[in-house]
Amino acid sequence: MGSTFRFLGIDTDTDLVLGWFRSLPAPPEEIVLERDVSLYFRSFAPVSYRSPDTGREGPPHIEPTKSPLVSIFIPREIRGVLWTTGEVHFLATPLRKVSPQLEAVSIRFRKWLATFPLVFSGGRGWPGAWNSYLEGSIRNYGTDIRALPLAMQALSEGQYFVAEDETSGRLDIICRSLQLRGVRGIEA
Repeated sequence: MGSTFRFLGIDTDTDLVLGWFRSLPAPPEEIVLERDVSLYFRSFAPVSYRSPDTGREGPPHIEPTKSPLVSIFIPREIRGVLWTTGEVHFLATPLRKVSPQLEAVSIRFRKWLATFPLVFSGGRGWPGAWNSYLEGSIRNYGTDIRALPLAMQALSEGQYFVAEDETSGRLDIICRSLQLRGVRGIEA
């Protein structure tokens, strides 16, 4: 399986993550999509493709688990009072076998991200001081969550965060709960 890293970020915090990748000796090509940025490490290997599904016509599809790709989900503000987690996914699987160079980048990124405060650990029984500001399914993943500087400041001022992939229905429940706690400014 590839590697996934999660972080809390607000506004320009994401520039730190993208800047880290841009500063690599062989920086990746960036493809900006609607909710994420895909990074392609062309110097590591070509993109791998798979044939379209049986019975369907069209061009081949990228096989992300066999390609030197990284996907970064950018934190975003939703419902006026929540920020989503940022996520960095090294997609090659198994990473070491498919792309040893990308695994080395993954290890370096993990060490760099570890320089920021740990606000949640994926281990059981985490007694973190920030748990009450991590709403919905954000704590259901087995990965640690680090807070970048602006997010850490916002967290200490009472900012709430949710998982990047939280469903609309679950967000409705979270927002109703926050309203009961007196949080104002929630948008539908």
